[in-house]
Amino acid sequence: MQYRHLYYFVKIVEAGSFSQAARLIHVAQPALSQQIAELEASLGIPLLQRSARGIRPTTAGQRFYEEASSILRRYEALPGLVHSSGGDVAGQVSLGMPASLSTTLVGPFIEKCKASYPKITLKFIDGDSEFLREEVEKGRLDLALAFEDEFFPVVLRRPLFRQNHFLISSARTAPASGPSISLKDVAKIPLILPAHLNARRVVIDRTFAEAGLSLNLAAEAVTVSSELSAVRSEQSLTISPY
Repeated sequence: MQYRHLYYFVKIVEAGSFSQAARLIHVAQPALSQQIAELEASLGIPLLQRSARGIRPTTAGQRFYEEASSILRRYEALPGLVHSSGGDVAGQVSLGMPASLSTTLVGPFIEKCKASYPKITLKFIDGDSEFLREEVEKGRLDLALAFEDEFFPVVLRRPLFRQNHFLISSARTAPASGPSISLKDVAKIPLILPAHLNARRVVIDRTFAEAGLSLNLAAEAVTVSSELSAVRSEQSLTISPY
């Protein structure tokens, strides 16, 4: 087993097909197939399931992918470790966070990093929590701040804070129910919410489903700024952290 076997296997899994991986890494598809055949033969177990829809890892292949991704990531970090062997931590750290956090946290992160680790360069990636978690799992992000309410055991995590959700409206469209409102009443209000895979939307959907209620969904939005634009224009309300 050699480095190229690990590299090719990881790229094929991430691309979802041999042809797409071949285009991305500029290697002929027959050569890729031969390398994976050699890898599976050396291990004595199939790592990929092939179908008309593409490829996906077997159970053993998924475990192999996770370990191979980790190995490749450490391999790529070796130059930075050598350069920092004099005592100063150096290199690039990729940090992901949702756009709702990056608007206020990027500046403080840069300030703290420069003060504590002046030879570290930060690379910020915006994305939703599901995307960021997958990027950490695949080794393409070093760290990420993400919202989630269920435990995914693949990556190391540390809880930082819990947040409450509020019904957000303009002054003119605020419900006349006082400081609190029942879910039953919220179900009657047109809402603009993030799409289904968004961590906040998952919590909202589950909460209403457990109460036996359906959402009055006026629209879906990709960004928080779009949600707030709809709220300001008094077209709908949203449910969001304050």
